[in-house]
Amino acid sequence: VAETLDWVTALHELDSLTLDPQTVNDTLGVLLKYQDDISRMQGTEAKRILDQIRDEIRTMAHT
Repeated sequence: VAETLDWVTALHELDSLTLDPQTVNDTLGVLLKYQDDISRMQGTEAKRILDQIRDEIRTMAHT
C-alpha cells in the first residue's frame, strides 16, 4: 500500500493527469521494489496492462 501512495504522490508532483505507458515506465521505480519487477513491467507489458484496464473501464461504463 505504501508504494501505491508514493506512486500517486510522484504522479501528482509530475502533474500527470493521465496514465500512459511512458509515464508508467518513468515512475515504476516508485511503485515496484525490485529491479527484476521493474524490468519485467517496462515497455510493452505496461502498455498491455493499461490497455486492459481501459477496456475494463469502458465495459463497466456501458453496463
